[in-house]
Amino acid sequence: MADIKSDGSEVLHYDQPDFPVFVRKNIIPPNACFSDISLHWHDDLEFIYVLSGDIGYYVDGEHVVMRAGEGIFVNARHMHLICNADLGCTLLCIIFPPTVLCSTEFIASKTVNPVLNAKELAYLLLSEQVPWQKEILTEIKEIYDNSLQENGEPDIMAAIYRLWGTLYRNIDVKTVEKHKDENLILMKRMLDYLYRNYDKKITLNDVCAQAGIGKNKCTELFRRYTNMSPMDYLRNYRVEKGVELLRETDLSVTEIAYEVGMSGASYFAESLRKYRGCSPLQIRKDTKNE
Repeated sequence: MADIKSDGSEVLHYDQPDFPVFVRKNIIPPNACFSDISLHWHDDLEFIYVLSGDIGYYVDGEHVVMRAGEGIFVNARHMHLICNADLGCTLLCIIFPPTVLCSTEFIASKTVNPVLNAKELAYLLLSEQVPWQKEILTEIKEIYDNSLQENGEPDIMAAIYRLWGTLYRNIDVKTVEKHKDENLILMKRMLDYLYRNYDKKITLNDVCAQAGIGKNKCTELFRRYTNMSPMDYLRNYRVEKGVELLRETDLSVTEIAYEVGMSGASYFAESLRKYRGCSPLQIRKDTKNE
């Protein structure tokens, strides 16, 4: 799992730190459970291209669905989460920091910063049916194909620049002050608190205090952005961290329960069944078989 910055955003670790471009093909089975993926945000730019099936995303609380031949661009520092794949899905995922595009200060100020700061541009849905968007999706495929080739880095960079050029030329961006969504800021504060303190005792009042809001407002924001109540989200996140420990350590289930802030082994096992549909033993068995 990525490290967390002081503002709650993720620090992504690339396979090659000197070439920070993440390229993956993911095959997701039908009705997959995504309870091990938390709502997150990062400084990096993200592009998805769906080759088959369908996939659902939450971006800043909005639910969007992409099907074969479609994709999405998620702008830097916007909260997102994979939430469902009813039919299953094969997709390409490309992630890179904006600095990859900033060969000069002039390029950064003219073609990169306006997009990063574009008001309301949290995401952009892409479709093969729109010619310029099809060009972007084609470049995503080109990036993936070149990632499989030895010494493919120059071609990957060329495709990234073409992709960005097409995006920049076809969206309406203006150099404006960075748009501030107060609800988004409040939500990020509360999530940051949960991510840093999940292993301690946390009450709903504690979560509310991080944003200086009441219980009703807190619950409303969590429902909007995560489709869960605050305490359900915390319980799910503790399960996620517990699954990591089941896979990576030999700690007992009781020890893991205490490590992630739960009251005991039985409550952890019950929570695991609720959110993941399996037992601690099954997680460890599956890990050994991988």
